[in-house]
Amino acid sequence: MSRIRLLISILLFSAVVSAQNYGVAFYHNFKADEYGGHNRSFGIECDSLGHVYVANFEGLLIYDGVNWRMVHTPGISRITSLYKAHDGRVWVGGCNVLGVCYPRADSVEVKFLYGDKIPNKNKNKQRFGEIELIYESNGEINFLTDDDMAYTYSHQQVVCKGPASTIVELTRLLSNNKNKCRFTIPERHLTITSQIGEGLKVTASDGSIISTLTTANGLCSNSITDITYDGKGTIWGTTDNGIFAVSASPVYSRYGEDEGLKGQITCLLENNKTLYVGTLLGLYQLKDNRLHRIDGIDQACWQMVESKQGTLLIATADGIFEYKNNVLRQITKRHALSICVRPDGKFISGELDGVHLNDLAGNSAILDGNIKNVCKIIPVSGTDKYKYISLDNPDSNVLFSYTDDRNNIWTTREDGYGLTCKGISENIQKWLTPFDDLNIQAMYVKDGIAWIGGTFGLYRLNIAITSQITPYLPKAYIRNFNIDNGNLSFEIASDKLDLVGKTMYSYRLNDDDAWSAWNNDQRIASANMAVGDYELTVRVKDANGDIAESTTIKFTIPDPWYWSWYSLLLYLACGMLAVYGLSLWRMSRIRQQNERLEKIVDARTKELKEAHAQLIRKEKEATAGKLTKGLIDRILNPMNYINNFSHLTLGLLKDLSADIADATDKDASQDDIQDAIDDAGDIISMMNQNLEKIEQHGLSTTRILKAMEEMLKERQGRIEPADIASICQQTIDMLKKYHAEDIKNANINIEWNKPEFPIVADVNAEQLENVISSMLANSVYALKKKKTANSTIRLAIKPPTGTEPPSIVIWDNGIGIEDGTINKIFDPFFTTKPTAEAPGVGLYLARQIIEDFGGMVSVKSVKNEWTEFTIQLP
Repeated sequence: MSRIRLLISILLFSAVVSAQNYGVAFYHNFKADEYGGHNRSFGIECDSLGHVYVANFEGLLIYDGVNWRMVHTPGISRITSLYKAHDGRVWVGGCNVLGVCYPRADSVEVKFLYGDKIPNKNKNKQRFGEIELIYESNGEINFLTDDDMAYTYSHQQVVCKGPASTIVELTRLLSNNKNKCRFTIPERHLTITSQIGEGLKVTASDGSIISTLTTANGLCSNSITDITYDGKGTIWGTTDNGIFAVSASPVYSRYGEDEGLKGQITCLLENNKTLYVGTLLGLYQLKDNRLHRIDGIDQACWQMVESKQGTLLIATADGIFEYKNNVLRQITKRHALSICVRPDGKFISGELDGVHLNDLAGNSAILDGNIKNVCKIIPVSGTDKYKYISLDNPDSNVLFSYTDDRNNIWTTREDGYGLTCKGISENIQKWLTPFDDLNIQAMYVKDGIAWIGGTFGLYRLNIAITSQITPYLPKAYIRNFNIDNGNLSFEIASDKLDLVGKTMYSYRLNDDDAWSAWNNDQRIASANMAVGDYELTVRVKDANGDIAESTTIKFTIPDPWYWSWYSLLLYLACGMLAVYGLSLWRMSRIRQQNERLEKIVDARTKELKEAHAQLIRKEKEATAGKLTKGLIDRILNPMNYINNFSHLTLGLLKDLSADIADATDKDASQDDIQDAIDDAGDIISMMNQNLEKIEQHGLSTTRILKAMEEMLKERQGRIEPADIASICQQTIDMLKKYHAEDIKNANINIEWNKPEFPIVADVNAEQLENVISSMLANSVYALKKKKTANSTIRLAIKPPTGTEPPSIVIWDNGIGIEDGTINKIFDPFFTTKPTAEAPGVGLYLARQIIEDFGGMVSVKSVKNEWTEFTIQLP
C-alpha cells in the first residue's frame, strides 16, 4: 500500500501544479482477443519477475512480458481472487478451487492444490464455494468465501474456521478489501478512486474532481474491478471489458481525439495564459484539460504569433485572423502560410502570390511578388531586413527548429523524426528518447513544460521535474527457452512495460559474438545449430535509452541420435529400398501418364478447329518474328566476332604447332630454335587477345539472351492505389546513391519539386519505381556523353486536371535523340549504346509495364539539346 501511495504521489505531482491542463496519462487497453480470455476479470497482481496475473472469468491469465497464457482450473471455472504472499508466490482462488503460482525467470508453474476435479485420497473433501478474499496470517494461507465463511489451508487440507464475523482480524481485512480501489495521499490532500461505473478519479480534499480517466478518454471500461502497481512505473487494472495498463510517469501525458483534438498539429502558441493549437482542420484552445475548437476557422492553421497589442494572429488557408477576448476577426482573405510581426506593429505575411505588408485595420500592400509560397519569415539580427523561405526553394526543406523561452534550440533529425536540444543536460535529453519515432511538426516550451505536436496528437513533457525522477532500470529475462533437434527458440522479456516509446532487445550466443542489432523483436529462432556449448546473453533497452544488466544462460547442443553408425546403415538400406521402389513406381507412373496424355492429345486435337489453330499460329509467328528479328540483329554481330576470332585463333594454333615442330627438330640450329620460340610467344600473345575478344562478345551475347528472358518473363504484381510522389522520392534517393560518382563527375543538377499534397494512382509501386529508375539512368548516361557545364535532370509530377490523369515528366538536356531513331527507341533490342553496355530492352519493358497499368509513355527530343519522357498514369 505504501508503494501505491508513493507512486500516485509522483503521478499527481504536476497535476497539483497545473490541475486544469495536466493531460491524460499514457495507457494501453488489452482486449479479450489479445489476451485470449473472457472480457470480464475480477483481480490483478504483479510479481517481482515481471509477470502479471489476472483473475479472469475463464481461468487464470498470466502475462510474461511477451505472451498471454490462459491456465484453466481443473473444472474449467472462473478465478475470482488473487493474493501475492511474502515469499513471492501468487495464490489463486475460484469456485471450490485453490491454487498457487511459482514464478521463475523463464516461466510460471501453476499448481491447483484443492478442487472437485483434483485427484485426492481424501474422499471427504471440504467444499467451500467461491473464494472472494485470500490473505496470509501466522504463516498460513486463509481465505473468505461468498457465503462469509472463513477457511485455512493447512497440511494440504482446507479447514473451516467458522463465520467471518467471529474472526477479529477479518474486520480490518474486509474493510481494506472494500476499499482496495481507493488510495489516499494525505500529504497532497488527494484521493484516487476506481469505483465501478466511474473509471479512475483524482479528487481534492473538498471533493472536487481534478482529473479522470474514463471511457471518454479511451479507457476500455468504467467498471474497474481491481488495480495494482507493479513497482516499476505501471498501474495495472481489470474491468468488465478488458485489462488496462497506465503509465505512472509524471513526465509524460497527452491529448488526442478523445480529448477533442482533430487533425495534424501544425503550430503551437500560448497567449494570455491559454495554449492555442493549430491543426490542418482548424484552431483549438486548451481549457479544463480538453481542446475546444474555435468556430470560424475551418481550414489549415499554418502559423501563430502574438501582436504588439497582445492579441493572437493566425495565418490560415482562409487568410489572417485576429483572436482577442474570445472574439475572432478576419483581417485578410488570402491564403497565408507564414506571419511575422514588425517592431512598428505591422506584420508581414508570406502568401501564395508573394510577401505582403499588413496592419490590424486590414490595409495590405505587396512587398515582393517574385517570391511565392513563403512558409517562413526570419528577421535578420541587427537589421530591419527579413529572410524569406519559400516552398518553391529547395532550401526550404530544412530541419524542424524551435527556440524556447531560455534560448535553447530544439531540432529533429534530417528525416523530421526524433527530438534533441542544445543546452539541456544529458539527464533531460534521455527523456526525449521516446520521441525518436515521432514526426514532430510543432513545439512550444514555457515554464518547464514542453508541448509537442504532430500527426500523433499533442504531447505534454514536464521538463521541470525530470531531474527529480530516476527512471526504473529494466531487467532482462529469457522466457520459453527451447531446444529441439538443434533448433533453438526463445523469447526476450522486460519486467518494465514502456507505454511511452519503445522497448528494444538484443542478444548474442557467445561472448566473442557481436550483439544483434537493437530491435523490438522479442521472439528469436535459430535453426540447425552446430553441436557444441553455447552461452546465450540477452539485454533490454527501455524507452529512455537505459540498458538493463544482461541475463545469461548456458546450454549445449548434443549430437543427435540420427548421427550414430547404426542409424547411417539404416538410412542406407532404406535409401536403397526407396530408390528401387521409386524407380518401379516412377516407370509405372510414366507409362500410365504417357497413355493418358496420348488419349487427351488425340481427343483435344479432334476438338480444335483449324481456323482457331491457324489464328494462334499466325499470332505466335508475328510475336516470335518480331522478337526473333530483334534478337538476331543483336546477337549476329557478336557471333560474327566470335566466329572470326575463333577462325583466326585456329590458324594461329596451326602456326604455333609448326613453330613447336621446328623448335624440336633434332637438326635445327640454336638460332632456328630461338626464332621458333620467339614466334611461338608472339602467336600465344595474339591467341590470348583473340580469346579475350571471344569472351567479351560471348558475355554480350549472354547479356542479350538474359534481356530476352526478362522480356518473356510474366510480370505479376498487385495493382493498388499508391502515392506517386513518394515513389518518385524513393527513386531520386536511389539514383543519388547508386550514381553518385557519375552525378558528381558530370556536375549533374537534379531538380525535383515534391507536390504539397499526395497524388494517387492505381499502379504496382515496385514496377513503376523500376521504370522511373531506368529512365533517370538513361538521363545520367546522356549527360555523361554530352559533358555540358549546366547538366540538368528535371523530375516533375503533373496532377490530374479534369479528365486528364496524372503524369510523370522526366527531362534532361543531354545528347538528345535523332529524328530518324526516335520512333524506334521502344522497339525490343534497339539501342544507341554499344552492345557491351546495354541490350536495348529497357524502354521496351518500361512501355509494356506502363501499358499494363492502363497508361502510356511518350517522348519528345531535340538532338544535342534536350529529351523529355512523359509517363501518363491511369
